[in-house]
Amino acid sequence: MYTFKALIYDGNRQRIVSHDCNTKAEFEQYLTREFGCYVCLWIAQDVKNIAS
Repeated sequence: MYTFKALIYDGNRQRIVSHDCNTKAEFEQYLTREFGCYVCLWIAQDVKNIAS
């Protein structure tokens, strides 16, 4: 599991979006579902820290 973060512009404003998923493609699908049309200015992928 990864935490993806992106700075997007949705036509009105910029915002940082964060979402946990398995692949970059899943994150892109999430962005499309949530925002429909957007411009991704920056993206990062980090391993999600899970306390055990």
